[in-house]
Amino acid sequence: MILDTGASITIISHEVALAIGCDPAKAPRRLDIMTASSVEVVPIIEIPSITVLNHQVKRLEVACHTLPLVSPVDGLLGLNFLRRFDLHLNFRSGTLELNR
Repeated sequence: MILDTGASITIISHEVALAIGCDPAKAPRRLDIMTASSVEVVPIIEIPSITVLNHQVKRLEVACHTLPLVSPVDGLLGLNFLRRFDLHLNFRSGTLELNR
């Protein structure tokens, strides 16, 4: 996943959602999101949990949107996950640290 401090919500692909047992087609609500080229309406689902750098968040709402085929990632890690932690990003050393 890509760390995206400009994204208010975490985004996963439809394929990842289906792989973890969540069906975006049955999403209870939808959200307008701004992409690089347009505004798209995407399903919002709740995933059971997500673990990043050994830190788990349970019951996280995510948007389901397939990123461009040339993208090597399955989603964006947005602020609704990141705001639960102190985030330390050190560009010089190339490290990322999350602390509760």
